[in-house]
Amino acid sequence: MVRYEGMEFVESISASEIQEAVRRVAQAINEDYVGREPLFVCVLNGAFMYASDLMKHIKLPCEITFVRMKSYEGTETTGKVNMLIPLQEDVKGRDVIIIEDIVDTGITMHAFMNELRDLGANSVELTSFLYKPESLRYEDAKPKYYGLAIPPAFIIGYGLDINEKEANGYTPLMLAAMLCGCTTNTTNTKVGRGEQTSCHNPYQQCYYLITDFI
Repeated sequence: MVRYEGMEFVESISASEIQEAVRRVAQAINEDYVGREPLFVCVLNGAFMYASDLMKHIKLPCEITFVRMKSYEGTETTGKVNMLIPLQEDVKGRDVIIIEDIVDTGITMHAFMNELRDLGANSVELTSFLYKPESLRYEDAKPKYYGLAIPPAFIIGYGLDINEKEANGYTPLMLAAMLCGCTTNTTNTKVGRGEQTSCHNPYQQCYYLITDFI
């Protein structure tokens, strides 16, 4: 377990698991886009590492461009989308694939995907390395291609940061341990090969601790 920005984190997804998930996503995209030339739109800053690894395995003629949006403050989503670096490419008639680091509530992607459709994109799909199905509010923001589904916990590493502070050195993904720091009054639940520990503190929302998450 490590401490970072005042929070405790535990390794939850290893570097080898990350790369296997990336290869699986790339294979699916390669198969689905045969005969097409997609435009990948990488969402900075968080998705830059995922995009870099993903593009190494894409065997299609394609282009990539970048945008930057912000909807998080600290560990919480604000519910508002701020466009910091707007889209520069003409997407009319293009098959667009957005590259995201993580889909949480889906607020950001719901707004951005609708914007791309309004701009005349032929198709708009989403790939996200991580996906929180329990947190999703907009079904149309569910990623068609995602690496791993995780519980609604805060996570850092592999490009995911806290208030734009990179978790340098943490290539494996680190899930936040219980935010309130409590070690008692908890319930353990099996999740895949691992164990999910949730806290029953009625006054603070605690994050999950995954010891061996798939």
